This record gives sequence, structure tokens and C-alpha cells, in this order.
Amino acid sequence: MVKKPTKAWKPVIFLMTVAVTMSFARTEKAYAADAAKVTVGFEHSAGSNCKKLSDGFGADGPTSKSYVAFAKGQSLKVSSEVPLGGLYIKWSAACLPGEWTLECQDTSFTCGTDGFLHEYVELPTGTLSCTLNFPNKAAGIVEIEAYGEGDVPANVQRWLPPCKEADLLILSTHADDEVLFLGGVCVLYAGQEKLKTQVAYMCDFTLNDYGYRSVTREHEKLDGLWEMGIRNYPVNGWFPDAYSTSLEKALTQYDYNEVVRFVTENIRRFRPLILVSQDFNGEYGHGGHRLFAKAAAEALDKSMDETFLPDSAAKYGTWEVPKAYYHLYTKNKMRLDLRSPLSEFGGQNSLEVQNAAFKKHVTQQDTWFYVSDEYPKFDCAAFGLYRSTVGMDSEGNSDMWENLPTYEEQYETLIKRTVQTGRRLYLRHTFIEEQWDK
Repeated sequence: MVKKPTKAWKPVIFLMTVAVTMSFARTEKAYAADAAKVTVGFEHSAGSNCKKLSDGFGADGPTSKSYVAFAKGQSLKVSSEVPLGGLYIKWSAACLPGEWTLECQDTSFTCGTDGFLHEYVELPTGTLSCTLNFPNKAAGIVEIEAYGEGDVPANVQRWLPPCKEADLLILSTHADDEVLFLGGVCVLYAGQEKLKTQVAYMCDFTLNDYGYRSVTREHEKLDGLWEMGIRNYPVNGWFPDAYSTSLEKALTQYDYNEVVRFVTENIRRFRPLILVSQDFNGEYGHGGHRLFAKAAAEALDKSMDETFLPDSAAKYGTWEVPKAYYHLYTKNKMRLDLRSPLSEFGGQNSLEVQNAAFKKHVTQQDTWFYVSDEYPKFDCAAFGLYRSTVGMDSEGNSDMWENLPTYEEQYETLIKRTVQTGRRLYLRHTFIEEQWDK
């Protein structure tokens, strides 16, 4: 006996479900700026003074002397006279707690799983008090801001985890390089266009012995990124800051092969469509910049080789980056437009946003560095296409995305094709049923 064909709507629903699921999977929640800051009381389980938790973080930059310390097993109670919506916690870069628990309304939540230095924690409706417990290790809190119920201000950092796949991978040697030299890319593509942008720093300043300046720069990098519209949390290498004026000197300060490893693993992990690097000549000659740029060029080849770092190849797979741009690269030149008003920044242009971001780097304001699209060594509009698998840019190009669709555009194309396939299947099955019924 021959069975009647399957109802036509079944494959259509399946394909439409796939399309809708993919669309929702990449949707990010947006927040307005309505909730007010609330004055709260603090109670340290060991009786320590907690005034530093609300002493105006950021006025002179967070310092290693300004945090409240908690030993393993200690806790902090937060109390309010009005319902709280959330806590914005700025941890000490030298004393992150790892996972910690929040007790609230007879319920316990695990927090700190992402290891963010600046962490926002939402609270259940009607919360008047809660307790932060540190059962696993010691902790240090620089500042806590409490907000009432409702959406919090836009300047409160609600970090997303690092990208699963990145439209852009931006390689910055130090905190502030991403603003001074690569800031136009951050502002235009992450802030204005909302593309998936991952910043990877070679240096981690908690590995330096500069006193308060080292831990401060870890806070400053987050504040500067947020100002430019970056929303995915950055990643750090395992290298301290070391100054040099030549590549040769830098090669004596760092294990070059380890730096290549770091870049290669990030390329494989984030699968960027575009990689953006600093200048091969180190902008003003910095040896660390030169080394990182050299390592990036080598990693662009190594990331495709499954025999290089086979463990990471097995974990992430290999990856060939479609396009790579270098700051100030003299071949295949292109210039970003950094002077047109941007709707996502209230009409400011990129240079204005970058200047505001650089001011977040409080410890660097006594240096001679500045944001510019005119001074040759600091020209943050000048880039060159180093390599491409999708063809060369046209002359006078000002958009890094020429010839290359973003991940979002690729998904939209896939969804469109899926819907078209579903429609064709529907028509085909309808025709077959009509013929069967005859």
C-alpha cells in the first residue's frame, strides 16, 4: 500500500523554527537609563570599615589602597531603605574572588562565574538587603554602586562574555593602544554598527609591580572600551608590560613563541572575519607593539595549520582569517571616516568619542599621547589591507567590510535561503497532494 505524502506544512514549520531560533540566538538585550542610584549601608562580617566602598570611585582612578578586603569565608551585607534593582561591583584587580554567592530573600545565587573585574548583579524585585559571601578565596572590592528598580544608566557596565565568534578581532598591546591607534575601528564598527568585536590585549597590568598604577590600568581599559561601545569582555595575555624602543630589545623581554601562541589561539577561538593589528613599526617605535604585530602576522598563517598547537586546533579547529588590516600599513591603504556624526553617540564623531575614552585612562593623562587623525605616527584613520581571501579593496575605500559580509549578514542570508527552501518545499508538497487528490 502506498502512503499518502506527508503534510506539506511539516517541513516548512521545521525550517521556519530553525530560522527563528537562529535569529533569537544572536539577539542581545538593550537597556534604557531610568533607575536611580541608591544610598545603601554596608556591614563587613569581620567589622571592617566599609567607607571606601562608596568614596567616589573614578575621581582619581581606582587605586590598590582604596579597596575593602575580605578573607576567605567572610561576607558583606548590603542594606537599603528602598527596593534595589541591582549592584554594580568593581573588584580589586589584585584580588578577584572567583565564584562567590549572593544571598537574597532566602535564595542563594552563584555569581562571578565570568571573572569580570566590573560586575553588575541583578536583584530580585523588592530586595531591601542581600549578602555577598566569599567561600572560595579572598576578595577585594574597590566600589559598589547600588541602583533602584528599573533599567540602569548606560554608563553602568553590563559586560557580555567574550565573543563566540567575532566579526572583528582587535589586537592591542597595552591598555590605551586600542583607543589611540585602533579606536576608530572600535567606535565605528562596535559602537556605531554594533558588530561583534573582540579585543585581545597582549599585556596584563596585574603582572607588573607599578603599585596602584598597574591595577588601575585594568580598570581604565574597561572604562575606555565601554565608552567606545565595546560590550564583549576583553581577554588578556599572560605578559607583563615592558618598555623598549626596538624589536630586538622586545625579543629579549618576551618569549616570542608564546606571543605567537596567544594570538593563534585567539584567532582559532574567536574565528574573526577581520583581524586588526597595530603598526609593524610600533607607531612611535615601541618594541612591544612591533613584537605583537610581528606575532600577529605569523599567527595568521599558523592558525590554519592543524599541526601547530594541535591541542588548540582540536579544541577550536583551525581558522583562516578572511581579511587583516594593520595600522599605518603602507600598502593597500585605506582611511576611516572619523569626522562624520554618529547616531549611536548623540551626534559626536569618532574622534570625540575616542578622546572621551582616552580620558578614562586617568594614569596616562600626564603623557604626551593624544588621539589624532593627522599626526602621522598617531593617525588612527590610516590602515592598510595586509592580506585578504576575498579580493583587494577598491581605490579610495573607507570601509573594512568591502567584499565581506559580517556574521549577521551571513545569518540573514542563511535565514532567507531557509525560508525560500521552505516555500519551495511547501509548493512542491502542495502540488503532489493536489495530484494525489485527483
